[in-house]
Amino acid sequence: MVLHLDTLLRKAAVAGLAGAATLGLSLPLWSQFHAARLSAQGTHESLQAAVHVQPRNAEMQNRLGRLRLYSPLGDAAHTLAALQRAVELDPRNGAFWMDLALAREIQGDIEGAATAIRRARAAEPRTPSLLWHEANFDIRRGNLQHALGLLRELMRNAPEYTGRVLPLFSRVTEPATLLRDVVPDTRPAMEAAVEFIRRENHLSAATVTWDRLLTMKDPPTGQVRQFLDWLIARGEADLAVRVWQGAADRGWIPIDPDAARQPLYNGDMRHPLEDFGFDWRVLPHAEASVWIEGRGPEPGMNSLCVQFNPEARTHYANIVHYVAVQPNYHYSLRAAMRSDRLAARAGAFLLISDPSRPGFAVRTDAITGSGSWRDVLAAIETGPASRMLAIRLTRPAPVAAEEPGSGLVCIARLAWSELGPMKTGAAGAQ
Repeated sequence: MVLHLDTLLRKAAVAGLAGAATLGLSLPLWSQFHAARLSAQGTHESLQAAVHVQPRNAEMQNRLGRLRLYSPLGDAAHTLAALQRAVELDPRNGAFWMDLALAREIQGDIEGAATAIRRARAAEPRTPSLLWHEANFDIRRGNLQHALGLLRELMRNAPEYTGRVLPLFSRVTEPATLLRDVVPDTRPAMEAAVEFIRRENHLSAATVTWDRLLTMKDPPTGQVRQFLDWLIARGEADLAVRVWQGAADRGWIPIDPDAARQPLYNGDMRHPLEDFGFDWRVLPHAEASVWIEGRGPEPGMNSLCVQFNPEARTHYANIVHYVAVQPNYHYSLRAAMRSDRLAARAGAFLLISDPSRPGFAVRTDAITGSGSWRDVLAAIETGPASRMLAIRLTRPAPVAAEEPGSGLVCIARLAWSELGPMKTGAAGAQ
């Protein structure tokens, strides 16, 4: 059809119709823009004005209700009205229902809150934030078992929540229970769980944590090293040995499984130093350099050597090896040591300490100066609470009047022997 605009009247009519159509489109757009601008201000007055401009906007109704909910000046009736209106306008939004549930709970309407939570979960059954809020609601109501089931589902669907779940719910539930019954068998969830157990020092959950790792198809093996060192640092020798040997058997740590069962692992320095667990640890020291060399007391035998720089004056005890022991037991340590131009008068020696007995120390004879390989010996009697000992290559700091403690010291061929249980009532050192 061709419209002929050959008269002024026709032109005016077409212009009027076009203007009316444009106005019909522009008014809703202007309304949305104006409401959004008011809502962006975020004040109570601006949100009220935005709701007045767009009364059927569910999101703005919810924002107004939330603002009133968390405001000290909020009116309970108006808060509930706005949140109720939001769910009426958009009943498929689970977050709107959960906000309404919280408002009803604050007002003491527990049944109304529970109903709103059920509506939220019906609308969005797998949304992590809704599972989290429902679990918290159950905890506040004392419904622990249902809450734990929700948390299990939450961490399975969203493992990133594990770091939030465990710190909060360990206040009302034993961490061991959470590890055993709630944390799912997924690598991300168990990574977060092991990190939490170590960070918060929940030793009561340590055994459960290791048992869970053993049953997993895809365990977080990268956590084993830190978990093992955490156990050793806290004197949990029995479990630490289980972890050390079990992880070696499964190839989770680069340790020879047969060697891991020796009383003192890597005493001949035949394996690479791993610097964790029951292997040698070399702690940094500004005045010393450490290395393994192939010149031991016998051909083909390795040794562990420390070279102190010419100005070395600070105490050195930075080569450490932990050994698991039994309480009230006799042990002996044999080793070979040599020094080269070791200037420290106190010399260097192997020192054995017991974390369960502050001040306890047994040492081998000291070596100093220069000399060939020499056998040294220490005899140890553990105490009633002894579970782990620490062997340290030690060179005391020179006193002020002495020259710097420069020079070289090497150790090799360490052997740890069990000599049998002590007589009742005896505990000490030779």
